[in-house]
Amino acid sequence: MKLKRPPFDRRIPIIIVMLGTLSVLLTLGGLNLSLRGLPEPTISEPGEPTRSFPTEERAAEGFSWDLRLSIEGGRVEARLRDPQGEPVNGGQGLLTLAPGGQEPRDLPMREAAPGLYVADLPRDLAAPVQARIRIARGAAHIARGVLITF
Repeated sequence: MKLKRPPFDRRIPIIIVMLGTLSVLLTLGGLNLSLRGLPEPTISEPGEPTRSFPTEERAAEGFSWDLRLSIEGGRVEARLRDPQGEPVNGGQGLLTLAPGGQEPRDLPMREAAPGLYVADLPRDLAAPVQARIRIARGAAHIARGVLITF
């Protein structure tokens, strides 16, 4: 007695070959895309300026800023200076308060003097409040979290 093979057995090798071919094509396509996307290597001579990336440089500017926070007379004061100690002016400041169990509140910070950003605290705050201060100028920004206690 001879057993007859089911018809699906003949399709399995074709499916394996098709999957293998698809895998090879996808690998070659990915390799092609990755090689085309690489910039050409440049070797600069000593003393020659290297390529600059102004957007990244402006964004990284905030990493070197110095931010000093204080609370005086019911308002938050943020003094912002650059690495040379000069005030960072012309920025947009935002103070976000997250009182326990309430919706966060955003308070704009105004520039009271060059490099001095202030925001008045609401009078209804009585318990410690989590706050976040963010000051941005152009593409650069600095942000700090702070706990305000009374």
